[in-house]
Amino acid sequence: MDISSPMMSGQIQGFARPKSNRSEAAAAPDKLTVDTASLAKLLGISDSHLHTLKRSGRLGPTAIKLGRSRRYLITEIQRWLEAGAPSRTVWLARNAGVRSKGSPA
Repeated sequence: MDISSPMMSGQIQGFARPKSNRSEAAAAPDKLTVDTASLAKLLGISDSHLHTLKRSGRLGPTAIKLGRSRRYLITEIQRWLEAGAPSRTVWLARNAGVRSKGSPA
């Protein structure tokens, strides 16, 4: 099959294949959650630095598990940053069972 054929170029019967844009989640404020890569991009740090923050307990919010993926609530990330980005132990103590404004964990 030729690379310029509609099947190889992502177009089938006049429809373009949707483009995957991982940074879209980080840029769109209407998203409820972001994955780890998008969170790193949103915070302006590398993926490896985000993992270092998680391992050392300096990333306050914890991920929720949706199926096989781990996601972070945008509202919790915003509240964590507004609180001065405290460590996980301080963050969890302050929020004792509250995930998002008034919603139990």
